[in-house]
Amino acid sequence: YDAFVEELHATGGIKLKDGRIGKISTRFYDSGCRAEDALAVVRKMAGVDKVLLAVGPSCSSALEPVFGILQKKLDDPTDTGLQFMVFSDTSAKPGLGKISPWGFRASPDESSMYLDVMKHLKAIGVKTVAFGFEDNFAHSTATYKVMRKHALDMNLDVVEEQGWHYDDISFSTQARRIKSAKADALMISAHPFTTCGFLREAKRQRIKQQILIGLTSTSSIETLQACPREAKTLIIPTGFAPVNDEAKRITKLVGDKGGFVDIHSAAVWEIMTVVVEALENTDVQLTPETIADDRRKIRDYVANVGSWKGLLGRIISKNQESVEHDGDVSKPWLLAEAQGSSWGIYWRPKALGGTGPLEGVQ
Repeated sequence: YDAFVEELHATGGIKLKDGRIGKISTRFYDSGCRAEDALAVVRKMAGVDKVLLAVGPSCSSALEPVFGILQKKLDDPTDTGLQFMVFSDTSAKPGLGKISPWGFRASPDESSMYLDVMKHLKAIGVKTVAFGFEDNFAHSTATYKVMRKHALDMNLDVVEEQGWHYDDISFSTQARRIKSAKADALMISAHPFTTCGFLREAKRQRIKQQILIGLTSTSSIETLQACPREAKTLIIPTGFAPVNDEAKRITKLVGDKGGFVDIHSAAVWEIMTVVVEALENTDVQLTPETIADDRRKIRDYVANVGSWKGLLGRIISKNQESVEHDGDVSKPWLLAEAQGSSWGIYWRPKALGGTGPLEGVQ
């Protein structure tokens, strides 16, 4: 985020339609993935601090209740929900983008990605799968259910399913049961902390599998810093990797400032890209008196934009093909593979320098 804003200001700022030059003023709030805190933060943003819009929260467990307090029907005088745009970077629980016309997300379509992953597993000879997942974290549980459904749709045999909590530190029982199942593929729907905890235990118990698949949110530097040896060969669908000129440029730009770009921070860059586009292409006044009108203009622009520039290619709004509001998107993706201290590429589409479709996917 900081790198985006610095580059924007260095290149002249936001060029408003009336000729003024705007700059971004930022306030940071931390809800810690807690629903109660996220609700309080968004109400403060909208009603007290009078900010134009919110970027975040990242966690589905916080985002779902936040979308729930937003207006459900535009221009309905009886709907007292907040008329305030909330644009999440990486929340990925299915269906949240349809809760409110003021709610948007920049995360990839997880269901579509994992369906292709299951088709690929089928094509390479996988017959049995085992699952490990965080059973008390909304995103992890929802994605596990998506993975499981797609596995069954591909006639893969689910031979074991083991859950644990988001803050667990012991995984011996789950690992022992998964080992006994002797599955061809092991799929882990968990975030970096427990993914690494489980993988350490899996290595200790010498669990073997043909292929190891992880959760989108775990395709981060955090995972490789925590368990580079245990995570080696972990394959994850992701909406970002430095595989083209723009993605490489942004990775270097952020790296030079001591940061790193992953599926989370890349989505923030992409959100800010369309927000700036909206500011430059609507007649916003950006005064205290026009805040409500300005919020609506930005919302309407993003809802009807169709597509915008992402770091790996065009991001397509699903709202254009939906009768009801759909704040979700489709975006280019690839399969990243953990290679010790860095992420490599297991597969990428031809548009991103690959050789063609993922095996098993037409």
